[in-house]
Amino acid sequence: MSIFAEATMPERLPVDQAHRDRIVEVRDTNQFVEAGAGSGKTRALVDRVEALVLDDAIPLEQIAAITFTEKAAAELRDRVRQRFEANAHDGAADDDRQRRDRAAEALLQLDGAAIGTLHSFAQRLLGEHPVEAGLPPGVDVLDEISSQVEFEQRWQVFLDALLDDDTMAHTLLCLEACGVRLDDLRSLTLQMADNWDLVDERLDFDAPTPPTFDRSGLLTRIDDILELGQYAAHDDSLLARFPDLRDNRADLAGALDDIDALAIATDMGSARKATRTIRVSNKGNKHQWKIDVADVRAAFADLIAACDDAVAEVTTAALAHMAARLGQFVLDTAEERREIGRLEFHDLLVRARRLLRSPEHGVAVRHSLGTRYPRLLLDEFQDTDPIQIELAVLIAADPTIDITGKAWHEIETRPGSLFLVGDPKQSIYRFRRADIGTFLTAREHISDRPALTVNFRTTEPVIEWINDIFGALIVAEPGSQAEYVALSAHRRESAPVGPAVAVLGADTHAEKFSADELRAVESRDIAAAVSELLHGPSPWSVDDGEGDWRPAIASDVCILLPSRTSLSALEAALTSVGVPYRAETSSLVYASREIREVLLALAAVADPTDELATVAALRSFV
Repeated sequence: MSIFAEATMPERLPVDQAHRDRIVEVRDTNQFVEAGAGSGKTRALVDRVEALVLDDAIPLEQIAAITFTEKAAAELRDRVRQRFEANAHDGAADDDRQRRDRAAEALLQLDGAAIGTLHSFAQRLLGEHPVEAGLPPGVDVLDEISSQVEFEQRWQVFLDALLDDDTMAHTLLCLEACGVRLDDLRSLTLQMADNWDLVDERLDFDAPTPPTFDRSGLLTRIDDILELGQYAAHDDSLLARFPDLRDNRADLAGALDDIDALAIATDMGSARKATRTIRVSNKGNKHQWKIDVADVRAAFADLIAACDDAVAEVTTAALAHMAARLGQFVLDTAEERREIGRLEFHDLLVRARRLLRSPEHGVAVRHSLGTRYPRLLLDEFQDTDPIQIELAVLIAADPTIDITGKAWHEIETRPGSLFLVGDPKQSIYRFRRADIGTFLTAREHISDRPALTVNFRTTEPVIEWINDIFGALIVAEPGSQAEYVALSAHRRESAPVGPAVAVLGADTHAEKFSADELRAVESRDIAAAVSELLHGPSPWSVDDGEGDWRPAIASDVCILLPSRTSLSALEAALTSVGVPYRAETSSLVYASREIREVLLALAAVADPTDELATVAALRSFV
């Protein structure tokens, strides 16, 4: 979401003003707005909402504005409120009274308006049509903690039944022999649960039990390699590995059953933790062999690959058989949640989509919602879940058309019903099924595409640097990466003191450091740079927010860390140069010195025999 305040919009018109005007003035077409960082896209969205309400007389309660996070939704709602408050109290001429009345009515409708996250909108749709969605009268939406607790309870019951099921015994033993543990199955089930709508589509629920592992092919291959040993001199380094190979053959041939043989073959493969793998690399002197030593080396490498292939054949079948059982558990659990009305966040999206696509109720529901929400505005579209655009399209489509078997981009929508805004350069939620391909597909299917390219946040030198760097790094890839669209700076001035962009660590260190030593050195460099820009002879300048410049203070500085690993070194470095700091991420709390020492004290209390924790606690501030 843009943090650009509406009241501070510069009087000089930006170079993309024609596109901004089009967003407000052309409201009878669907629009796809690509808006760069700091370009005022939230303002543009609010501008369009204002025009729809005041100029087109569309009640605010009939407009759905959907964004990605609760924080962004709260900001959007607040910006809409400010805009209509300004219109409602505008002391303009009497001929604007109608606009003031519409603004006042919008304020009355604001608290109940559909301005929120995708999940809250899906919940609203289900709440308006619970019977058609097959839901009980009262529905609870579980937060992440409640969802996790309920999953663990159901998982334990399921796991007990799974371990008692004789039909799954061979599959479980095969997976265990290949290194798959019960915790791995739990993790796989959690992934399925997060995407349960895809389970029914992509799993083979008739997958058979895995075959018995056949070791004969591997034994024959080992025998063939052992035969080659007769062509080498006795003191050759490659020949020295043959006793290990004989041991592996003896163990494999003497395995108690196919499960034991599978475990041994797994241990002979390329897995990182395998202990029986024989890698010969460049061992062997060609002058010590009567045959080409490269062929012998290749035979050892081929044996590793053959072990992997033989194990994979059984493992793949075992996983498919187990996945069918896990997938059925996931689907049964999702259905149980629907029946009792205790839904998770993903349930809201899937159930809403099924409601709109229902062969029985879909037409009536789409007609009702299309009338209820004739205008849909989707913010942060680069991070959209594919279900989000599908819900919007289904609501915006003519309810009488046949949508059976059609993908969302094959369904025609009413002109002016959709307004999408986003920036592909800011897509960060792929792990939540956000797909830049969805962004690109939507862009291709909407012809009216205003572009906001003017940045109001920072100065021209910074924007030029960004364009130079990312213009080279971001290369368009069909279906997976949008092209880079250069930004232009509205602010032409530069800070009077301090560089617009400074790079630390460009020079390599002459010495070789361990990882911890390198973190300490880099942290000292960062702390020294921060100290210089704050307390040096010429403190760097920052915008004072009122059109002037002032010296930088500590709260103007933000240091981003890729992980918590460097935090302690950075804390020590900043403290040593007298720079005050504060960790702003809650996950870093447990890495702070005070919390670490409290935890050590608790560990000593819990286990007095833990001498390390006891000594550390005695030396701490506790």
